[in-house]
Amino acid sequence: MALKPVTVLFLSLLNRVKKDEVLKSGKKGRSSITYSGKWTNQSLGDVPSLLNATQFKDWMTMQLGAESVNAALADAQTQYGWDPNTNTDWLKAYFEDTWAQQHTLTLEGGNDRGSYFLSVNHVNQDGIVKGSKDKYERLTAQINADYMIKDWLKVGTNTSIEKWSTRGISEQGYGSSFEMLLLIDPLTPLYWTKPEQMLGEYRDYYNKIQAGDSNYTLFGDENGYYATSYFNQRLAGGNPFSQRDRSESRNSGVNVNGTAYMNVTPVKQVTFTSRLGYRISFNNESDYQYPYYLNGQTKGDNYIISGASRNSTWYQWENFANYNDIFAGKHAVGAMAGMSYRQSDSNFVSANASGSDILKAYSSNFIYLDCVNANEGTTKNIGGIKGTTRALSYFGRVTYSYDNRYSVQANFRADAFDSSKLSKDNRWGKFFSASAGWTFSNESFFKDNVNPSIMSYGKLRASWGQNGNVNVLSNYAYTAGINTNSQFYNYGSTSAVTFGSMPNGIANPNLTWETSEQIDLGADFRFLNDRLSVGLDYYKKNTKDLLVSAPTMPESGVSSMTMNAGKVENSGFEVELSWKDHIGDFKYGISANMATLHNEVTYLDPSIERISGATVEGASPEVVRCYFEQGEPIWYMRGFKYAGRAADGTAQYYTKDGELTNDPQADDMTNIGSGLPTLTYGITLNAEYKGFDFTLFGTGAAGNDVYYGLYRSGYNNLSEGIYKDFKSGKLPDAASVTGSGTFWRSSAMVYDGSFFKIKQIQLGYTLPKRITNKVFIDNARFYVSLDDFFTFTKYPGLDPETCTNEYNCPGLDKGAYPIMKKMVFGVSVTF
Repeated sequence: MALKPVTVLFLSLLNRVKKDEVLKSGKKGRSSITYSGKWTNQSLGDVPSLLNATQFKDWMTMQLGAESVNAALADAQTQYGWDPNTNTDWLKAYFEDTWAQQHTLTLEGGNDRGSYFLSVNHVNQDGIVKGSKDKYERLTAQINADYMIKDWLKVGTNTSIEKWSTRGISEQGYGSSFEMLLLIDPLTPLYWTKPEQMLGEYRDYYNKIQAGDSNYTLFGDENGYYATSYFNQRLAGGNPFSQRDRSESRNSGVNVNGTAYMNVTPVKQVTFTSRLGYRISFNNESDYQYPYYLNGQTKGDNYIISGASRNSTWYQWENFANYNDIFAGKHAVGAMAGMSYRQSDSNFVSANASGSDILKAYSSNFIYLDCVNANEGTTKNIGGIKGTTRALSYFGRVTYSYDNRYSVQANFRADAFDSSKLSKDNRWGKFFSASAGWTFSNESFFKDNVNPSIMSYGKLRASWGQNGNVNVLSNYAYTAGINTNSQFYNYGSTSAVTFGSMPNGIANPNLTWETSEQIDLGADFRFLNDRLSVGLDYYKKNTKDLLVSAPTMPESGVSSMTMNAGKVENSGFEVELSWKDHIGDFKYGISANMATLHNEVTYLDPSIERISGATVEGASPEVVRCYFEQGEPIWYMRGFKYAGRAADGTAQYYTKDGELTNDPQADDMTNIGSGLPTLTYGITLNAEYKGFDFTLFGTGAAGNDVYYGLYRSGYNNLSEGIYKDFKSGKLPDAASVTGSGTFWRSSAMVYDGSFFKIKQIQLGYTLPKRITNKVFIDNARFYVSLDDFFTFTKYPGLDPETCTNEYNCPGLDKGAYPIMKKMVFGVSVTF
């Protein structure tokens, strides 16, 4: 059999590397080729147990009464031939085990004048949702090189080029696929296989489609049409599979990232550096949606096609000089001064069309914007805008240390953005920082009196620093522009309207930099011949002039304005411990870390009572929402404080004065939870023995709350854990709170979100050199790993680590893509 061209090329490269380890400079260097591969089996991770059919019928009975539920079940049997033994496990039906692959080929080498690193990496990941709607693929090439052209001149570059494409599933939104997955009842069959099973209006659409009188789509596959609930016929989203299939969205792009630098060293103590960093991105998006029908709540009457292209470039040019020298063998001094210029350019264009008949034809090769027709009923929109931002910075640093015992450092930087951020008077932000350290273990009194087998190292350190932020600012927020031709006006008593313009906001010329100041006091110790290491830190960070979007009076004509209106304090302790030792050939190490956090809004402009954050989309106002308010953690959950179950089975709440009531008022609402953990921690175990290596890594959090935003009354499914809380009497009689907005926006649905997760358990084996050297292999390692396999938590919903990604309401669980458990098989071979 003839060898494949790729195989011939690989063997040729290998042969050349092995035969020629003398580079052109005449100096011996070392080159290598490494192949790394990973094959990952992905499966559903930590998710709540949802109610089965028996539990769900009981849950419905608890809320609505046996008579109502039995009547609904009988009606479904009579009208649609519903099978009373239906027990759909939607999680099992929706997810499946899949495989992801990652392959990397690396070539590297060098000599005393330079080095190079070349790699190609390919990732192909199929998500765990059945079908082909959640995929990610990426091809990356990396080129790094440096070379000493002269003894005083060194140049280098690091460049990566990647081509990627992705498809995703709707999540964390009203009617999204994942929300439907967690809400649809187990009494609903996965498929309708005959018209008699279909709901009335759905059946009407089916008949029209069969007769050729409708262009609507009813989603399904070779097994039938995806069913919707008989018992909740207005369930937003209808069916998770239908929500998965109704959009044909795609996203792809190319990114180029890199740096190129030059170091000039005219004398030993001085180095001049010029460095250019750059990023070029091209991104294309497309989507196509059909007219469809799911139920009376969820349908679309039009075809929709859209496309968008985003191109952007970013570069940063830095020039700085470093000076370092040592005097009298003990005095080490250093200084650095420099500047940087940054510029980002973007170009965005988009187009879309919608209507009942928008394309010249509807086969797959016509589903492009270029094929949109000119029918009168076709609505077309185009958009496009260019943007440029620039920033200029100056910075410097001076350092001094004496005899490796005392060290001090001072830093300064000044930053300014272009006129799109701040006015000319406030454009420059100036920030200082300083630090000092004392390595007392290098003092003679320590060396002469402390045995290294007891304590070998000790250092005390302190630092203070400032940094600034204006990233939230854009579009000239300090001034008020004019939105041209954007508003209709009525003049006089006529109904005629005039198209006009209006200000796009309220000017605030006093906007300035948001500034953070942080102090850190720390100590580092090593004991028992460096086997035990300890790090201790106390930090306190105050952010002032916080940039917020503040609500305005309705008569202003705009909903909000940007202002420097807040202060936030973060403080806490950090501890790091590690132990490493060996017993003969057995080496092992244990490391652990923890950090506490106290977070509080210490000031908010008196004109602002509180700022509202995220909530559950599509819900009524009677739901928990997060707020930013003085005296509370940032984006805390605000609602009624649940006091437990009364003797008659109804819900009780606390008033603002601490009294019990079953009818709380708006001014009784208070802080009922925060998604920010007050404690985070981690632990890592490592071990090695005669070629075997073992790693266990875990992380956890405590003190964080999670709001179960998926609780709905009526014929909606829910977590088995919450069902059991109702059954046990921890929560009130279900019938007494069915449809109760007061209960929904209370702390009854706020749970402890603490968790501990074993992120990785990995076992590897490296083949002995005596074996690998015989086949021209320098190193070969094989491993198997369990990633994100074990989560320990009392929270009854989705994985509390990732169930929410709302920056302005951490801890809000409303249906996110679940974490995947991964079993990884890997290999790394170096020639």
